[in-house]
Formats: sequence, C-alpha cells, structure tokens
Amino acid sequence: MSYWADADAARIMISRGEVIEVNDGGGMQLMSVRGYADEVIKMAHRVQPFGFTSNPPLGSHGVVMSAGGRRDQAFIIGIENEAARQKGLKPGEQAIYDGEGQFLKMLNGRKTVISVGELTIVADKVVVESGDINLGGLGGKPVAVQGTVDSAGHQLVSAFCSTVKAV
Repeated sequence: MSYWADADAARIMISRGEVIEVNDGGGMQLMSVRGYADEVIKMAHRVQPFGFTSNPPLGSHGVVMSAGGRRDQAFIIGIENEAARQKGLKPGEQAIYDGEGQFLKMLNGRKTVISVGELTIVADKVVVESGDINLGGLGGKPVAVQGTVDSAGHQLVSAFCSTVKAV
C-alpha cells in the first residue's frame, strides 16, 4: 500500500454511523448504517455485550469499526438514541430503557425504580424480603404479614389480597 492508501485506511477505521435498517432475525444482529458523505454500509454485524440485546430505533447513532480499514469488514458498536436515552443519572447509576419510555434505573443509595406499562414475572417461586411493603405507592395500603394483629386486635389469618405470608 502507498502512503495515501494507508492514510485513507486509517481514516475510515473508526467512524460514526446512523442506523437506517436492522435485521434482528438471525444468530447475530445485522444493520445498515449511513456513514460519511451518505456512504451506506450494508448489513454489518452489530456487536452487543453478552446478556444484553436490543433493537435500536432507526436514526440511532453508533460507532462503525472497519477491520484493517476495510469497509467490507465493518462492525458496529455503541448504539445510542439520544431521544430515548435516560438522562440525569448521577455517577455510579445506570438504566435500562426502551424506545417507549419504559425503564429500570439502579440509583445510588441502593434504590431501584422500574417504570413499565405492565409487569409480568415468570418464576417457579417468588420471595420478597421486606419489612415495609405498600400497595399503591408510598402512603398506600400497607401490606400486613399473616399472623400479625390488626388495629382492632384481630389476628390476620385470611388470604386477603393485601395480606402476605411471611417466610
């Protein structure tokens, strides 16, 4: 390679791309992105961290890496969508979110906030360990533990919906 060919290869090793198409049906996610000067990189492999996957909205941006400066060997990392991204996190906090505004935030102070339209838990067993559970938010109906005594002096023994069994 000549000096100019080497310089050109180095210039296109790392670039920014805008997602214009996603194929999420196979063993690895493929996407087409628009790069420099409306260059289109077709169906490059999007590398995702183990245990996490997503299908980003069109218009999201990421980093295009070209192995050896070859666009036919491109792969994509670090996809972000600034309209959907959760903002205002403090150092040490993290969030998982989607394009509809649903999120799970792990905040400082050992607090986790989940905001979804509907939550379904599929499990063989669910264990909740807490001394204070409120239904309907803070100040909502407190949950009583079976075997405790209510304000009238009656022992709670029913399976009423706001009563849980302590383990």
